[in-house]
Amino acid sequence: MRRPGEQDRPRRRPNRLRRQQRVVGTGHTVPVQVTPVTAVWGLGPCPPPSPPPKTSGSVLLSYTTRFGDPDPSASEFEHLPDLARKFGQQLPPPVRRVHLGVGTNRLHAIQWGVGDPELLYLHGAGLHAHAWDAVQLHLRRPGLALDLPGHGRSPWREDADYTPRTMAHAISSALDVTSNLVVVGHSLGGLTAIALSALRRELAKALVIIDTAPERDPQRLRNNPARALLAGPGSYTDYEELLEHAIRSGMGKDRETLLPGLQRNTRQRPDGRIEFKHHLASISPERRLQFDPRDLWPDLESLEMPVLLVYGDTGTLAEKDIHRLSSRVRRFSSLRLPAGHNVHRDQPAALARAIAAFTDNPD
Repeated sequence: MRRPGEQDRPRRRPNRLRRQQRVVGTGHTVPVQVTPVTAVWGLGPCPPPSPPPKTSGSVLLSYTTRFGDPDPSASEFEHLPDLARKFGQQLPPPVRRVHLGVGTNRLHAIQWGVGDPELLYLHGAGLHAHAWDAVQLHLRRPGLALDLPGHGRSPWREDADYTPRTMAHAISSALDVTSNLVVVGHSLGGLTAIALSALRRELAKALVIIDTAPERDPQRLRNNPARALLAGPGSYTDYEELLEHAIRSGMGKDRETLLPGLQRNTRQRPDGRIEFKHHLASISPERRLQFDPRDLWPDLESLEMPVLLVYGDTGTLAEKDIHRLSSRVRRFSSLRLPAGHNVHRDQPAALARAIAAFTDNPD
């Protein structure tokens, strides 16, 4: 009942979607704005739910955090049902985007599955967390795929330092997972995984490195498509021009497969030209990734955990590189697959089987 003379005041509508949610890997709870569930795989559009969103079932969630970033829309994951069907699966597992850490240590990631992650994925130079989509669809285990610093949605570093040890420290600061992860890294992400495993020895129970090593045959290194792609122009007239350059760089030959990945990794400038989102494309070659990977030998040699190398037969490693790893790493095993440098793209099912077998029985 309103008191005499009291003016009408607009009633404040409760914000039923404002909740506390624990963000995986941070160890603390932050307020998040949960947007309505946009789709349930196989059922089409559905209305906003009134209870807190559930994580069971194949449900697509998108939300923003206190950092004020744009809401990752449903389109980020809309390709997954078709990709799952391509692999003979009815539905993809639960997947959502999360933020890790705060301030300068903030990282973006994609969380796969329900519960604490079993796997931590670190992609290669110039790529992003979606690089692991096909592998995770085959593997279907709880995992966390990071956007490395300066890549994907993760912020650019002011010092433009994306060397393995620097990124390992950034990841370590953002993660609050304590132990029992299998750390999986490809190329630059593999070198970063080596540095991270040495830095946080309690974090990883096993390490998988994909087509990378502290030393690689210089001639085989020319097979690295990421280097060729980065050597291209800073921007492109349209996606047709970018596709042609990606194919010439060795990123693949299937235009239909290449285009979605390139679109997720690029943006359109105000002048209409297409440019990559990652910072490496905006750094001059003389400043880009200036480090000696051989400095990581002490880190790798000091590891007591099992280490699996998966490499492509036409990738960046020669047989002498494999023998060198075998002689210097304590608990080492390797697997060669018919693939190029991007094994996760060329052989996702075989790589997923290798990771699963190694995770279940590292020795």
